[in-house]
Amino acid sequence: MAGIVGALDSDATLDASQRAERLQTPFINGDAPLTALTERGLDWFFRAGPDAADYGGAVLSLFRNIEQQRQVAQRVAVLYSNDATGDDLRSTVAEFVEDAGNPIVASAPYEPEGTELPAAVATIRAAAPDVVLTTASSGTGEKIGDAFRAGGYIPPEVVVYGAPVEASRLTEVPGFEVRVSRQAPWSPTIARANPLAAVATERYQQDFGTPMTTNAAMAFTTATILARAIMDADSIDRERVRSALVALDLPGNATIMP
Repeated sequence: MAGIVGALDSDATLDASQRAERLQTPFINGDAPLTALTERGLDWFFRAGPDAADYGGAVLSLFRNIEQQRQVAQRVAVLYSNDATGDDLRSTVAEFVEDAGNPIVASAPYEPEGTELPAAVATIRAAAPDVVLTTASSGTGEKIGDAFRAGGYIPPEVVVYGAPVEASRLTEVPGFEVRVSRQAPWSPTIARANPLAAVATERYQQDFGTPMTTNAAMAFTTATILARAIMDADSIDRERVRSALVALDLPGNATIMP
């Protein structure tokens, strides 16, 4: 085995990449945005996608655009899941926001599988923020929207960090249709602007009968990177593939994602 790509979920990626480190096997991640993944100093772990710090920078850019229009600093609340992804949002994005001078008026955790959402939403509602930053792990998008509606409050703006499908489900909750923004590492717009991506998405549509998703685009990108490293190494020997990954420098137009 020359290497591993994966593994979608942040917790699964933490465990799998630690195991790959012990086995001295290259592990390329393009989907889990957890900042801690690259803070461990692992020798065999490589990231090919955005992390929470990239997301924080995008959120700040969004805030600046809004503030230029409204000429007032955005008051921010953070609604985060009580897990690794949620804590990453709270710590990383909160640091970005505070440095930019946006006051954090509330910070409320919830258990993704628990019943704490109504209480967390009540905390957010009492603070009356301009923008709510929230994590939406699997199965929570609609629950978050329903909890806000049950509490008689819909935030002016919601920025979702997490599974894109959950952000989509939140937008389907009545009242949230035009209030939700989300991180978007992949979109049809990106594909149209990149000839390589256009070819890949057309082939994906032909083979699977459905448009290429974010997860599929990330998996394709990480597999492409591993394949390029194997070609450069002219070998599937793990040491040589790792050395090729360290030396690899692909321009944006050599992959289907920027």
